Parts: sequence; C-alpha cells; structure tokens
Amino acid sequence: MYQGLAQGIGGNAVWIFLLELYASHTECRRIDVSSLCRTAPIPAATALRKLQRLHAAGLIEREPDVMDRRRVFVSLPPQAIAKVEACLLEIAKIHGIEL
Repeated sequence: MYQGLAQGIGGNAVWIFLLELYASHTECRRIDVSSLCRTAPIPAATALRKLQRLHAAGLIEREPDVMDRRRVFVSLPPQAIAKVEACLLEIAKIHGIEL
C-alpha cells in the first residue's frame, strides 16, 4: 500500500511528508509549508514540487495563514488520513505488531 500511496509522486520524501502531516494531525498542531519542507533531506525546490504533486493528487490541503499572508499551512484531508492509517496498519501487520 505504501508503494501505491507514494508512487508517481516522489517516494521516500513523500512518505516523510505524509507521516509528518499525520503526526501533526494526531497532535492537533498545524504545520506550515516551510517547516514541512525541512523534514525531508531534499532541496527546498524539490520538496515544493513534491508538495504540489501531493496537492494535485488530493492528498494534502493548503490553507493560507490569516495572520501572515506569506505563510501557508498544510494538512491531510480525511481521505488521506484514512490512506496513511491503512498503510501504517499494513506495515504493522507485516512486522507482526498488533495495534
């Protein structure tokens, strides 16, 4: 499932972004584009392209910061949360971890 979720968008960096966004969702915290880009060991321009692809695929939502128009927050829509959770459950099952 993980391969299918990241396929055609960008592999490991995309998975890092999705996990960070999932963690921010579970912790009820917001994350902006710049902070998210720094989570993956890739150049910022590459990270931005991958985020654009995630957005085009409907796997992330972008929300402008009303207090600072230069900043944009990123989050997972409900369908992406479900996909990430399914991937995590599949990985846990493969490794014999019961959740």
